[in-house]
Parts: sequence; structure tokens; C-alpha cells
Amino acid sequence: MENVDQPDHYSVAKMNKEERLKRISELMRLDDSTDAPADLRKWAQNIYHSRIAVENESLLKRVVAWLQSDLASGKPAFGERSTSTSKSRHMLFRTDETAIDLRITDRGKKVDVQGQLIGQGMDDATVDLIFNNQPIVSSEAVAGRFSFGSVAKETYSIVLRSGDVEVIIEELRFG
Repeated sequence: MENVDQPDHYSVAKMNKEERLKRISELMRLDDSTDAPADLRKWAQNIYHSRIAVENESLLKRVVAWLQSDLASGKPAFGERSTSTSKSRHMLFRTDETAIDLRITDRGKKVDVQGQLIGQGMDDATVDLIFNNQPIVSSEAVAGRFSFGSVAKETYSIVLRSGDVEVIIEELRFG
């Protein structure tokens, strides 16, 4: 590039718009430098396009459900007509936004466990039966209903997950 008078930044700042454009045009016209290598130009262009991959952080909302009602078979309760004829233990657990209707039917040495999830967004939840901190049975809720089939009479926890919500029922004795 030919030697062009280099004005200091104060004099450039004092130039009006027309003078600045004329100065830029003159510098561009007189520029005889060679282009940078292709790989260097590509790298320089990609500086503005590259981003550091960041894992999406999500907050898991963990809620412990509380027992709202526990109706044992053969023991009628006020306002509950179906419990006197049922052979199942009927339990209703609640959170602020979800209810879990759980039915436990005695089958001798084992129990059948079925349930229904009531609440928005719970139709496709995954429900795990936990024994000694290990999931032993997992069930996908279909239209809010789930079943674990026959399980031994033990103390379990139930964990249901839907989206970013996890609901826990702890220390539930079957049988």
C-alpha cells in the first residue's frame, strides 16, 4: 500500500460524513496488499460463528406426595361407597398439582399394584417401583394408568417422572 497521509483520530473525528467516506474510498483504492491465505480467512470468519457447547441445564422439580386417604378393604368410610365391596386397599396420594390413586390387591404372598395419575402432564409419566434404593419394576403410564403386576409384600417407594417433575411416595408398605 502506498504511503497515504495518516491523519490522527482527532482529525478523523472532526471530518464530516462526506469527507470520511472519501477517505475510506481512497484507502480502499490504494490498498495493494495480498489476501491472507484461505485457511486463515476461513478461521477468522468462523470466529464469530463458533460457540462453546453448553449443556442445557434443567431444574428437576422433586416433590414428595402425602397420603390423603387410606381405605383398607372391608372398612367403609364416610362418603366412600365402593370400599366396602372391594378386596383392594385404596390409597390416594397428593401433591399440589398431582394426585396418585393407588390400589393394592392382596394375592396371598404377593400383591397386585395398579394406579392412576391425575393431573396435567402426567399421561405419559414413567413410574418406578423402588426397593432398597433400586428400581425393580418400571411402568409407562398409558392415559394416566400404570400397573406393576404382582410384587412381594415389602416396603417400597414409588417415583414417577414426567418432563421436569419427579413425584416421590416414600416407605409404602404393601401387605
